[in-house]
Amino acid sequence: MNESYEVLLNGMLVNDGHLKNWSLLYPDGVAPKLAPVYDQLSTVAWPRFDRNLALKLGGARDFGRIDAEAFRKLARRVGGDPERAVFIVRETIERLRQSWRKIREGMPLFDDHAEALRTHWTSVPLLREVGELE
Repeated sequence: MNESYEVLLNGMLVNDGHLKNWSLLYPDGVAPKLAPVYDQLSTVAWPRFDRNLALKLGGARDFGRIDAEAFRKLARRVGGDPERAVFIVRETIERLRQSWRKIREGMPLFDDHAEALRTHWTSVPLLREVGELE
């Protein structure tokens, strides 16, 4: 369950979340498992692209409505513990924030793209409540 929430958070909040970005592996030939994340691209730096998720997350397609309740709804829908889901999501967001601090200086990213990511971060309630993206 942890892996699912982390992958969903990573993909849905920085990418458009199309189904083509997700794959399943069948390591034992029977039980599916999410494949490692691939084809991730943050589209927030290009304003002409649609700002909505391709798939609803907890009933929302608008990034501005992605909050803890969206993940509680998701957890209930898949039979998970809603509060555990929110804990995992917030923990993952904080790890993303810490990673951003470490890699930002060496990252080949235009200043206006970095600013677009920061602006996006402040527009998503769940991201905003964890703290600023420095």
